[in-house]
Amino acid sequence: MLKNNSNFTVTGHSGCENTAPNSVESIIKAYETGCEITEIDIRFKEDGTPVLSHDAENRNATTLEEAFSATEPLGNLKLNLDIKETTHLENIIPLAEKYNLTDRVFCTGVFAKDTDEMKKQLPGYIYYLNMQIKPRFLHNRFYYKKICRIIKENGALGLNCNHKNVTKKLVEYLHKNNIEVSVWTVDKKEDMKRVITLGTDNITTRHPSELINMIKEN
Repeated sequence: MLKNNSNFTVTGHSGCENTAPNSVESIIKAYETGCEITEIDIRFKEDGTPVLSHDAENRNATTLEEAFSATEPLGNLKLNLDIKETTHLENIIPLAEKYNLTDRVFCTGVFAKDTDEMKKQLPGYIYYLNMQIKPRFLHNRFYYKKICRIIKENGALGLNCNHKNVTKKLVEYLHKNNIEVSVWTVDKKEDMKRVITLGTDNITTRHPSELINMIKEN
């Protein structure tokens, strides 16, 4: 249960609580709702400027600097940078240092093919490995072992995956191997109720206030 996991966090998905996705408003709303983390999507302009954008073209995208500036005064709120492309990752570093967010920033959206660039361009930054878990193998201990091996070989802190393909046994196995588990995107009440019992380290949702209230009631 979540109450036994002192490191458990709730992440407000980009656009949480009906705010505009990838906006300063969304970041502030996640903080006001009580989230420990908020998620934003990261892409880069042709000149390398990091911007908040899920899709490839968004001329009016909020810049990462604007997001960092808004986040700095928000207590200990952390930023989950969901990496959509790796072309100019190194340009994140000076911005994080400028706004004193180096220890409050980490990355997801990172697949095995991306980890070399992560290590090269963002040395020392924490990231979770995105994986597509195959449901038909979820009762196979050798599959659990394979997941652990892939995560550790790629230097990730933990697993980041769709909540639909996670079981309590998988979470327990990964925890025994010092691997954290973060799941997305848990928006329906019935899904929240199920995922709460899994013991994951993080749950990402567009409705954090609803999830937080549900957790308090358990």
